[in-house]
Amino acid sequence: MGITSPQDQTAEVRVSLQSVQNIVERLAGQLAEIKEEKKQVREMIKSFVENDPDYSVAMDAVEPILQRAKEAKAKAISSPQIVELKVKASEFREQEKEIKESLSNHLLRYREMTGSNVFETTAGDEVGFVTKAVFKPKQLSLF
Repeated sequence: MGITSPQDQTAEVRVSLQSVQNIVERLAGQLAEIKEEKKQVREMIKSFVENDPDYSVAMDAVEPILQRAKEAKAKAISSPQIVELKVKASEFREQEKEIKESLSNHLLRYREMTGSNVFETTAGDEVGFVTKAVFKPKQLSLF
């Protein structure tokens, strides 16, 4: 095996990159197709169930009870205490989302700097982490 020139190495990288891009596009297209087919199958199942005579009779019997339960729940969750708790829960979800995003960004930087997927804590413990690359859900439809 001989020494390759920088031009040959650049050409190899281009070919390799093109291969990866082709695979990514093919797999993303397959994923989009499967998601659509899965959605259609779920809709078919739902349709079969809703058109089942036994299910229809049972739902007709239970519908008034479900409606009363729904109204009771709406009344309960509109109380000031519940509204306040919902606001707190929403704030916690937002904080959690921001912290997770920041942590993910810093772990990516850590991996780039160290080349390792293991984080060593100040106590000397080693904590492994994974990185995951995915397309944004709405972007997947572009394939």
